[in-house]
Amino acid sequence: MSDTILCLREVTMEIKKKLKELLHKGQEPKIVYYPEFDSEEDLTNHYFRACWYFPAVNNHCAGVHMYKKAGISLGERPKHMGSSNVPVDHIKIRTDALRLKKDAESARVVLVWKKCDGHFISSLKQRGITVVNVDTNDEEAVEYGRYCDLIWRYFKSDEEKKMIIQDSYNRFIKYADKIKEKGWKTGCVFGTGPSLETAEEFDFTDCVSIVCNSIVQNDKLLSHIKPQFVTAGDVVSHLGVSLYAETFRRDLVSYLKNSEAYYLTTAPFGYLLLEQCSEIADKVILVEQIMDAPNFDLIRFFGLPKLDSTFNIHMLPLVHTFCDNIFILGCDGKSKTRNNEDFWAHAQEAQYFELVQTGHICHPTFDINRKKSTYNRYQDSVLYSVMEGEKKYGKKYYTLQQSYIDALEDKRLPDELRKNYNEKGQLILSQVLGGQKEKEENEAEIKENIKITREKDQILVSGWVLSKQPCRVAVYVQDRFDGYAVRNLKRPDIQKKYPEYDDLFSGIYYYINRKDMSEVTWKIIVGMEIMKEAKQSV
Repeated sequence: MSDTILCLREVTMEIKKKLKELLHKGQEPKIVYYPEFDSEEDLTNHYFRACWYFPAVNNHCAGVHMYKKAGISLGERPKHMGSSNVPVDHIKIRTDALRLKKDAESARVVLVWKKCDGHFISSLKQRGITVVNVDTNDEEAVEYGRYCDLIWRYFKSDEEKKMIIQDSYNRFIKYADKIKEKGWKTGCVFGTGPSLETAEEFDFTDCVSIVCNSIVQNDKLLSHIKPQFVTAGDVVSHLGVSLYAETFRRDLVSYLKNSEAYYLTTAPFGYLLLEQCSEIADKVILVEQIMDAPNFDLIRFFGLPKLDSTFNIHMLPLVHTFCDNIFILGCDGKSKTRNNEDFWAHAQEAQYFELVQTGHICHPTFDINRKKSTYNRYQDSVLYSVMEGEKKYGKKYYTLQQSYIDALEDKRLPDELRKNYNEKGQLILSQVLGGQKEKEENEAEIKENIKITREKDQILVSGWVLSKQPCRVAVYVQDRFDGYAVRNLKRPDIQKKYPEYDDLFSGIYYYINRKDMSEVTWKIIVGMEIMKEAKQSV
């Protein structure tokens, strides 16, 4: 029965693939702006956005076409905008207005930069052409999000995306294993709130530490914390086109190149860094936001939750993966003593105060949209993550200073636990709570359906795996280890068939792009023990 379901699933995927090909038939891999630009300000505004957001290399983006009225010239790059690090000669500015509609009718994506001819836009959609609203003054457009994920969404195939995620997963596993070998039991996460200024009061030695956002500018603080991971994923402040975002990326690149830390972020937005900042590509870990609930083990399920803020999306899944005892500093919420200058207060050396306005100028609707409900969503996300961690997974959360976030307000580390200090008078956090409790071992019953298929010069290992204990699927080529399969595909059919596992994301994949292979082996490993394995000639 499971083989029949798997076969039907494959047929469905193939049909979707063919439909997508038919939909794109006659389309060229290009982006066309519509309508024509009638002012230097608007042309310049969108041209320099395109320079950052639409790198052509590795992305099947043959061109970006912008049309302008006669007499309109391209201005200099605005001072509030950053620059591209890659060539932009695929971005063309044309004056033949009669050619514009024909060009749009053969494009893969048409970007509407202001309200215009609704009838023509409807006709484009009927042709199967993707139309995206990028009007920077339209609150509903959310242009800062639409621009940021456009290349990933429309110019990377599903297979290419999976291979990028596969590389990130194996990069993460390799680094995670090194961290686990150290036996550290304590985790620390750092926000940018005012209490971050008290970090010198604590000793973070032998802790898994995760910093975020503009903390990367503070060399002294980074030297003290020595974080294993940096996280950030804001489409305006970190991955956008503003001078603020460019400054953040400059400091991020510098820190990653001069430390052992890795940067983890959301794939559709963070992908731009692989192209625009290729010198740190081997230090970037991309993960997709695919889970409705918090994730407590990124090794087991390589996916991020659809929650709010880097604290819930990136930092907590990371620290949950390694530790049960979690200390929090700089996640203060709205301050009761300081000016909440940009959503909430920040530590003095963890914010580019003089550049905040460049983000608002670049994205005039961002602050309007954020103020509608973002803080409440953030509060709800923290509450959800912490309650799940405490009740289902035995996690313990302590703030090192007072927090005004609802879920953390009563979690300040009690004075009676502040006992062990080093010679500098700093509280040694790794000695506060001792070791974490041993996990209860479930039976290592494994269910799986894994197959190996060849298509031209590529091999795909795919199927599904269920286990009540954390497991990995190792792949070997010619009896030599090649990598680990990613486990993050939704399989509601398998969840329904085996409800006792309560596992929606049991689907796996692993791509092998090599010609010199005749045998592929997969092994399901729990801890250090091989539970199941199979070898197949290909």
